[in-house]
Amino acid sequence: MITSISIGSKVICSDGPAGTLTAVIVDRTSHSLTHIAIVEKSLFHGEERLVPISRVTNTTRDAVYLDCIIKDLEKLDPFTRTHYLEIDQGADGYAYSPPYMTTYTDMTMAPDMGYLTVQDQLVPEGEVAVNRGMMVEALDGYVGQVGELIID
Repeated sequence: MITSISIGSKVICSDGPAGTLTAVIVDRTSHSLTHIAIVEKSLFHGEERLVPISRVTNTTRDAVYLDCIIKDLEKLDPFTRTHYLEIDQGADGYAYSPPYMTTYTDMTMAPDMGYLTVQDQLVPEGEVAVNRGMMVEALDGYVGQVGELIID
């Protein structure tokens, strides 16, 4: 039974701990919860995955339980995608580019090598991702940050 889902909670599959909940995905029209986003660096290399809310069997204050095994999560749609943008650092306005610049997949090396790391959220159409700490704005400007989201 789903009573509460806390961002930052442990996510537990039937065969053990699977990662951490990073966001909830809400349908803009119905205001219903459709997915949760989770991350487990060793499985997804830091990329988050979208888990349909139908996979959630139970929740507690600090844990979310899923009806699948950890290996099943690898087959789910990604929630984030990481890519790199080349930073213009060349002489006379020319950017360094292949074959003169080697592309590295190690994210810790990329910024030093002239690339900026960009991570996109792949939110399903018509839905919105809500993360703790997100900026909240009213029609007349900034009002604060998301602390909790309550959906009845």
